[in-house]
Amino acid sequence: MSDPAPAQLAVELWWGSVPAAQPHLPALLDLLDADERCRADRFRVEAGRQRFVAAHAMLRCLLAERTGIPPQRLTFTAGPRGKPELADPTASAPHFNLAHSGDLAVVALASRELGVDVEALRPFPRAERFAARFFAPFEQQWLEAAPEAERGHAALKLWTFKEAYLKAVGSGIAIALASVEVDPERPALLRVAGVPVAAGEWTLLGARLPGPAVAAVAIRGGGWRLVAPEFDWRTGRS
Repeated sequence: MSDPAPAQLAVELWWGSVPAAQPHLPALLDLLDADERCRADRFRVEAGRQRFVAAHAMLRCLLAERTGIPPQRLTFTAGPRGKPELADPTASAPHFNLAHSGDLAVVALASRELGVDVEALRPFPRAERFAARFFAPFEQQWLEAAPEAERGHAALKLWTFKEAYLKAVGSGIAIALASVEVDPERPALLRVAGVPVAAGEWTLLGARLPGPAVAAVAIRGGGWRLVAPEFDWRTGRS
């Protein structure tokens, strides 16, 4: 597949505050299908349930605008590698991915295959131990070089890049996180399972969101830019 035209080189990273969505949760829940409602009910903690409902309703509203299909009528299926995709995609349907953490739900949309991750920033006193398990040696060195007070946030930033890539390719835990090597400063995907990644093959984009939180998008191809608008829960429209 060829790279998209320049006018299409924007990744939309929609974000929404889950507390702001709370007054609208009954209406948002009505947009979900039976399977999504069952999955929402499996959450033992109400905050987790609300994040799930908000993220999936946001996705449905955004896709409805772009396909012309009412949000409650959209149907999803699992792709070859387990990634959700529209069961009946239209020419106007973008690639999509969603995530949620803390008080945020996020949805990424673009014209190419992509993945998104978000992590609420929080105290992370064992960042070095975490890094020893999931980061490559040079990534651990990068983390150790960061000021001690900033290492927890730096570890979460690097984690989101790795997770976004794994979600983009639909590999999940089939690829060890330590084998996904990232330069978090550029940012850039360097190697996967020891194999160098060609320049322009993947783009990594990071964002700092309210919450506070860090988010990352991994998308095929080069030349992408990120826009991060807030979703309007009142209207259910972008």
